[in-house]
Amino acid sequence: METIKLVLQNYTVILKFKPFDEEIDIDDLTMIHYENLSGEVITISALLNRIGLLKAEAENEVSKNKHQLEILAARKRKYYRGIAIQDKIKLTSQQLEDQVLLDKEYQDSKTSYIDDQRVFGILESLYWAVNAKSQKLSVLMKGVVPEEFVNEIVEGAINGMMIKKVENLIQ
Repeated sequence: METIKLVLQNYTVILKFKPFDEEIDIDDLTMIHYENLSGEVITISALLNRIGLLKAEAENEVSKNKHQLEILAARKRKYYRGIAIQDKIKLTSQQLEDQVLLDKEYQDSKTSYIDDQRVFGILESLYWAVNAKSQKLSVLMKGVVPEEFVNEIVEGAINGMMIKKVENLIQ
């Protein structure tokens, strides 16, 4: 079980969830398995939530990396201005920005930021694909009554979750 701790004003909320396996078949997650529509319906909300959590984490990484990149750029500008003053050289703002852009540490940090943006973009795309799947399932299962729904569930893995039928113990 993994947890996410949220601090909201006067409250702390801890969310618990099971992480995905290391490998995720995104084609399988976004495809509607018509042989088990009932299984799809009962797991789609959890799948959408799990993808949403991954997307939120990726977005957080992008934001933190952007902030660190801005701080690094400011430090590099200050550093190169200091060198220019020490060497009695006048730098234009464009020359100063060029110095920052050519700095190896800045380039590495910017590359890392771009990689994080890519990961976020992939997860955002996956989130919207699963969301579209959820909407389609709602339409497909519109007229199904609860008795039909329960009888049509097929045991097995679907949407990264295992479905197992258990005899109703309470009658």
